[in-house]
Formats: sequence, structure tokens, C-alpha cells
Amino acid sequence: MKKNLTRTVVLVAVMSALSVVLRLLGYPQTGSTRYDLGFLPICAAGTMLGPLWGGIAYVLADLLGTLAAAQTPYVPITLCKFIFGGLFGLFFYKKNVSLSRIILCVLTITVLVDLIAMPVALSFLYGKGVWAIIGSRLIQTAVMFPLRVAGIWLMNKYLGRYLVRYTI
Repeated sequence: MKKNLTRTVVLVAVMSALSVVLRLLGYPQTGSTRYDLGFLPICAAGTMLGPLWGGIAYVLADLLGTLAAAQTPYVPITLCKFIFGGLFGLFFYKKNVSLSRIILCVLTITVLVDLIAMPVALSFLYGKGVWAIIGSRLIQTAVMFPLRVAGIWLMNKYLGRYLVRYTI
């Protein structure tokens, strides 16, 4: 039990750190939209460790990323990140990762997190209307949807057997 917990915590820490690095390499670094590949290590964490640890990995990555970018963490956005990471675990943990499952997962994340939860959180942060924020995020979701599907599919194609081997 203690060995599995130690292994789990180390995997969460490594995946969170890798997510922060990929997030800091994203474009742009300011504003309510960002294009990055920081979701891939979180997807790997959710696939290997399940929904709870996938969510925790993205919360840790969000907190570290905001501090690394000299920003202040905002709890509603951090909660959105927990849901985001948890959905990866919900869809992929101990399941056959097919293209249809990837598309369904990314579609769920896009609708629930990107187009509903995040605009509500950002409307309180920026003091703007939810519909205005949704409108500005439509371009981001249009770009990120195929990027997420392709990224997860490629990760599963080339690293899937390792993710299954290290599933806890």
C-alpha cells in the first residue's frame, strides 16, 4: 500500500511538473485563452491513476503554473482544472482508449469545462458577461478540439502500452 501511494504521488508530481513546462511554452501567456499541450501529461496521469489523481495532478499543475507565471491562483479556475483532469481519468482509466472514446472525452471537456464552467469563472474574474467570454473562447475551442484529439490519440498510439503497464 505504501509503495503504491509513493509511486502515485511521484507520478502525479512528475506529470504536474511536465504539464507546467508545456503550459509555459504555450501561446499566448496572458488573457483568457491559451494554446498549449499541458493537458497531455494530465491525460497520462488520469489514464494511469484514475479520476481523483488526474484531477489532483491538474490542480497541482495549475497552482504551480500560476505561481511560475507570477500570477495569483483563482479557486474557480482551479476547480475547473480538477474537473478537466478528472474527466480524463473517468474516460480512460482501465479502459480501452479508442478514437471514439477520445473524441467523446474531448467533446465532454470542451462543452462542460471550456464552454460552461470556465466562462462562468472568468466572468467573475474579469467582470464581463458570460456570453461575451464564451464568444471569445469559441476560437480557442475550435483550435484546441482537434489538437487535443490528435495529441491524445498520438500519445496513446506511441505510449499507450507504457501507460497501461504503469496503471495503479
